[in-house]
Amino acid sequence: MPSGISVRVKDGKLVICGDNYGQETGYAKMQKLITGYATVHKVKMNAKNLKMNTTIKIREHELILEVG
Repeated sequence: MPSGISVRVKDGKLVICGDNYGQETGYAKMQKLITGYATVHKVKMNAKNLKMNTTIKIREHELILEVG
């Protein structure tokens, strides 16, 4: 995004920061995508610990985690 977006962890929580001026829709989309990816990544790491193969795909507004 032209105005930038950043991700950090504060007090154990994912925080998404940036300037959404004039880009509210794109910013909201990125917030959802980043939050979804973080959740999927956590599940992926748990599956990896169980020796399961995983693949993450991004399709439009969705993140798809294939396990197995």
